[in-house]
Amino acid sequence: MASLFVVAFELLRGAKDSMWSDEIFSYWAAHQSFGSLLHQLWTREANMGPYYLALWFWVRIGNSDTWIRALSALATVVAIWGIWLVVRRWSGARVAAVAVAVFALSPFVLSWSMQARGYSMAMAFTAWALVFADSLVRGDGRRSWVVSAAAFGAMVGLAVAAHLAAAGVFVGMIITMVVLAPGRRMVRNLAVSGVVAGVCFAPFAIAVAQDPSQDWIPDLDLQFFVKQLVEAGGGSFGALMIALGLACAVIAAVRDARFRHYVLAIAGITSGVICLVVVSIFLRPMFISRYLAACVPLAVIAAVGGWSSLLPRRWSKRAVSIAAIAIVGAFAINLGFSLDQTRPVAQDVRGIAAFLETAAEPRDAIVAVPGYFASGVKRYLPAETPTHRLIASTSSPDSLVIVDRKGHEFPAERIWVVLQQRQRQPADSSLDWIAEEFPVVKARQSFGGLRVELREKLTAG
Repeated sequence: MASLFVVAFELLRGAKDSMWSDEIFSYWAAHQSFGSLLHQLWTREANMGPYYLALWFWVRIGNSDTWIRALSALATVVAIWGIWLVVRRWSGARVAAVAVAVFALSPFVLSWSMQARGYSMAMAFTAWALVFADSLVRGDGRRSWVVSAAAFGAMVGLAVAAHLAAAGVFVGMIITMVVLAPGRRMVRNLAVSGVVAGVCFAPFAIAVAQDPSQDWIPDLDLQFFVKQLVEAGGGSFGALMIALGLACAVIAAVRDARFRHYVLAIAGITSGVICLVVVSIFLRPMFISRYLAACVPLAVIAAVGGWSSLLPRRWSKRAVSIAAIAIVGAFAINLGFSLDQTRPVAQDVRGIAAFLETAAEPRDAIVAVPGYFASGVKRYLPAETPTHRLIASTSSPDSLVIVDRKGHEFPAERIWVVLQQRQRQPADSSLDWIAEEFPVVKARQSFGGLRVELREKLTAG
C-alpha cells in the first residue's frame, strides 16, 4: 500500500510543477550522447553517477515530466521494500507496516520522490545496505555469506556514488557490524564487501577530486544545523517524533537484547551527521537537508523501533493496531502541513518559456546562465515557436558572436538572459561581455527562483 501511495502521489503531483535548476541539469545530462555523459561523470560530476546512468536509459522509454520524475518514485518504492524486510525481521510485520507508512508519508521523502534527482536512489541503496548488513551480523545462511557480503558491498559503493555524503553513514554501520559480530568471519565478510564496493564506486571516483565547491551552501552554525535537521525529518512534527523515537531506540538497545540490531541504524545516522558536520567545519560547507537523505530511512527504522519498545508486552494485538493507526494518522495529517516546506525553491522554467513564447521576437537571442538551463527553456517552448530555433549560446567571449543551437551565427539587437535569482549579474560572471555588448536593461521579471532580463544594444544618439 505504501508503494502504491508513493506512485499515485507522483502521478498526481509529478507533472504539476515545472522542473527547477537541478532537475534541468538531470534532464540535460540524460539527453547527451552516452559518451558525453560518461565524460561528464568521469571529469566533473562526482555525485549521482548511478542516477544519471539510469536516467539516460529511462528517458529512452519516455520523456514527459512525470515519466522522468517517476525514476525517483521507483527508487522510493525500492527503499520501502528494504525497510519492510529489515523491520519485519527485527520487530514483526505490524512494526514494519508502521515503518514503511511513516517513511512513505514523510514530506521529505515524498518531496524528493517527485524530483528528477538521485536522493531517492541514495535512500534505496542505504536501506538495502542495512538489510544485507543485518544478514552478515546474524550469520544467516553460512553457504550464502559471499552473496550477502557482495550485496552489502555493492549497496555501499552505489550509495556513495549516488551521493558522497552517504559515505559517513557506513562508517558507523561498519564499526557496529564488527562490534556486534566480532571475529575473523566478519573481517572476511567486510573484506569481500570492500572489494565489491570499490569496484562499484571506481567508475565514479575519478571525478571526486574535481568536484566543484558547493559555494551556494551557507556556513554551518547552530541555527542552520537545526533547520536542516528539521527539514530532513519532514517538518517540525516529524523531526520531533523521530528524535523521540531515536532516544527510545537507544535506551531500548541498551536495556533489551531484542532491540540490539537497531544499533546498526542508530550508528549509521550518528556517523552520517557527524561526518557531514566535520566536513562542513573543516573543509567546505556541505551540511544541508538533502545531503542527509541516506540517513532518513535509517532514522525512520530506528525511530519506529524505539516507539515499539514503549508498548507493553501484555497489550493485545488490537491495542497495538490502534496505536499503529494513530501514529500513521498523525503523520498523514502532518503531510498536508509540511510538504511544501520541504520542497526546493520553486523555479518556474515552464513559466519563463511561456513568457518568452509571447514576449521574444523571432530574431531575439536567448541565453541561459548556466548554459544547461537552455535545455529546460527549450523543453517547454512549443516546437512551432520561432524562438525555439534561437536558444543561443556564445561561441567565445572574445568573439562576441551569438550562434543558434545549430551553430549558425546571427545578429541580435536584443538578448534575453535567464538567470537564477541567487546568481550574480551577468557583468560579474563569465558572461560579462553580455553586459558590455547589451548594456541597456529594458525589462526584468522574476519567476520563482529565476529571473529574466531583456538587454539591448546602445542605439545611436
